Amino acid sequence: MGLLSAAWWRQSLRVSVQSTTVLILTTSWRTPDSVLNRTEQGLGVPKVLAPTDSSKIVLSGDGLEKAFVNKPTHFFVDAAEAGVGDLSVTIVGPGGKIPVDTVFDEDSMKYTVHYTPDKAGPVLITVKYAGNEVDGCPFHVDVVDDVDPLKIKILTKGLESPVVGKEMKFAVCTVGAGNGDLKVTVVDDDGHPLKVTIGDIDPDNKEVKFTPEHPGKHRVSVTWSGQPVPDGDIDLEVKKPLDLLACIVSDVNTNPLVGTPTHFSVDCSKVGSDDLKVEILDSNGAPLEVTIDNLGSGRFTASYTAQSVDPLKVHVKIEDNHIPSSPTTVHPIDPSKIIVTVDSDKDWKVGEQVELAVDITGAGPGQLGINLSAPPGSGTDCHAKEVSPGHMTVVFTPSSSGDHIVNLTYSDNNVPATPVVIKVVPRADVKAVIVSGDGIREGQVGKTAVFTIDASAAGPGDLDVKVRGPKNPIDVTPVEIGDGLYEVSYTPSEEGSHIIAVKYADQHVPGSAFRPQIAKASSADDVVAYGKGLEGGIPGTDNEFYVDTTKAGDGDLKITIEGPDGTSPAPEVTKITEHHYKVVYPVPKEGDYNVNITWNDIHIHKSPFNLNARTPFNPSSVLATGPGLMHGIVGKLSLFEVDCRAAGNGPLNINVEDDDHNLIPVKVSETQPNCYDVSFVPTTPLPHFVTVNYNDFNIKGSPFKVNVMARPEKDINLGGEGKIRVYYSTTTSSEKIRHNCRFLQSLLERKKVHLREDFEPWIPIDIGMDREERNRIFEKAGVRKTPMLFIDDQYVGDYDDVVELDEIGELDRLLSYCALKYRNLKTVEEARKADEILRRQMEAELEQ
Repeated sequence: MGLLSAAWWRQSLRVSVQSTTVLILTTSWRTPDSVLNRTEQGLGVPKVLAPTDSSKIVLSGDGLEKAFVNKPTHFFVDAAEAGVGDLSVTIVGPGGKIPVDTVFDEDSMKYTVHYTPDKAGPVLITVKYAGNEVDGCPFHVDVVDDVDPLKIKILTKGLESPVVGKEMKFAVCTVGAGNGDLKVTVVDDDGHPLKVTIGDIDPDNKEVKFTPEHPGKHRVSVTWSGQPVPDGDIDLEVKKPLDLLACIVSDVNTNPLVGTPTHFSVDCSKVGSDDLKVEILDSNGAPLEVTIDNLGSGRFTASYTAQSVDPLKVHVKIEDNHIPSSPTTVHPIDPSKIIVTVDSDKDWKVGEQVELAVDITGAGPGQLGINLSAPPGSGTDCHAKEVSPGHMTVVFTPSSSGDHIVNLTYSDNNVPATPVVIKVVPRADVKAVIVSGDGIREGQVGKTAVFTIDASAAGPGDLDVKVRGPKNPIDVTPVEIGDGLYEVSYTPSEEGSHIIAVKYADQHVPGSAFRPQIAKASSADDVVAYGKGLEGGIPGTDNEFYVDTTKAGDGDLKITIEGPDGTSPAPEVTKITEHHYKVVYPVPKEGDYNVNITWNDIHIHKSPFNLNARTPFNPSSVLATGPGLMHGIVGKLSLFEVDCRAAGNGPLNINVEDDDHNLIPVKVSETQPNCYDVSFVPTTPLPHFVTVNYNDFNIKGSPFKVNVMARPEKDINLGGEGKIRVYYSTTTSSEKIRHNCRFLQSLLERKKVHLREDFEPWIPIDIGMDREERNRIFEKAGVRKTPMLFIDDQYVGDYDDVVELDEIGELDRLLSYCALKYRNLKTVEEARKADEILRRQMEAELEQ
């Protein structure tokens, strides 16, 4: 065989790698028996391999010494001196055989063996060459996780204050520590292990939890893939659990005074520890100085001083654990910041409402208390109402003269701005003022109208007179013509109804406001018409009246009649004298008639005359009932009913005005023939007057006086709908109040009220009733004067009010209305119960 070129040799050599075995396939020629030790014979002469000798195999590399889980590694097999042979590599780990990848370098006759361990533990590597194990086999390699325990960080937050039964937890950060195995053990003082759970917070952080079962020392040990970590041994002292519920905090003032030391007590004697910490923080989180005095046996006194009215958070802790009531909030107050404003130099009058403005915006949240010292027998009710947030008004109406002293408290602390002394003088008797003269009844455009005011018997007071036409006011100045006697004159510039308001000592005099009718300026104003035929009529009869033209001079008198439904009854005019006429006209049917009287085509004064012809009736048979005739609330609908069925046919007119003579819109709805529902909405907290007129006659009790209160913040329901209730005081020292209770009881018993189903036994407001319910009753009534009668859950009045209602017959109407309401409610309730029984029977039948 001749010499072969190196190129041919490389082409003839075939290397096949299957699994862990490398097979070297050669050409048909065989290697010479002599070993030339790979000596080159010249350019182009192939290498000559030595005879096979597995003992000449040399193994090296890190993969034979140490390896890491899931981290590729390798070692080298040098067969340069071993001759030709087959290489076989077997690697077995804890999980079985490990795949091997072998790469052969034909120039150096070296093999590179690659493998990747999948589990930690001992690995055996066996290398065979030409069927023989290489010296040193099997090789033992320790495979460990690819970890760095020094990178482990233990976050011990959560291990503070360990207590029996309390779950303890901490975090372990494994960033940069490799893919290792975290192991945590916890043993108690007796060496007993505790159950430990390890969970993932995220891929780089673990959460460790365990719960101590016994007090004493505990050891927490942390390892990473079996290797110790920094600060991996943690010693804990587990304590018995504290009974925080046994901690008693007392004498806590929820409204401490600013600038005044405040104290409270803490009793920890039964908690199991006296490691007390008290911290008080202001609204900005800044701590206040707190002094704690140890009284011994687990009892303490804490003291602090509030610096402002900002709320404070009081934290009470035992061994840094909040007690159940901690933290709690207290609201300091500063009564010195309260501002009281009143005209104390003014001479207030009896019956005049006194108002004190109280500004508590800078005082903090507290309760305003009022104490009024009044002259004997005054019986003055004094109360406060909120005008706007932080602004109150203290209101009372003196009933007698003398000094009235108002003292205020704020959460039971004196307000430095008080006492305030209110000087009260006797009030003028406005009922004694008399207004008279044509000027309050009628007038003529361009002509001066005059009336007089006699206040001589009314006592001292200021007179105020205002005159207003349909469009513009008229300036007037009363002229004193005698001691308490005044004359008032005005010249109207427009026709129509005028208003004259006369007040004395800030009160309307009887009859005010007056409404004179001002006519046009013409000679027709001097024509006078009079007679019953201008006032009303009876169907089927003739009406007559008279006309006097004496002062009108020459002119043309015309008279026309406008009847109901557009009819025009013809009048018969008879001239009696030169300037006197008699007029007769028929009244064929019921209805409204207009009598037009003109002089030179100008209506005379009061023409056209409006009158109503109707069948005679009895106005006392008209019945008006309902709460809207007794009391009302500003902005809330007031209702009452008018029954005219027993009075015959006729027009119903209802007028409502307040104490300042402001007209209030009224809605009247006919529910059935001659039966009406009436409603109106009060606009001011002043008495309102309801005038009910039927066939031009006021019914009995009309006008009705309605007491109107300011609308409360919320509607108050005392649960007395359809019921009669009397609230009274059992502890009053007032003899008058006790007499009024007896008189009211006697009045109600005379009317057999105590025997009715809708009457509830008298209810004491001072025994067995809490303050909140009592205040709701007073707020509902608007007064605090007892005894208090409620009908249909609406305040009727005290004894004097009830007597006044009884005298005009209104009390009987209210009691009748309540009885009807009670029967209706009872019927509805019985129907509801019957429906419920029927529903249950049907359900039972369906189930069967």
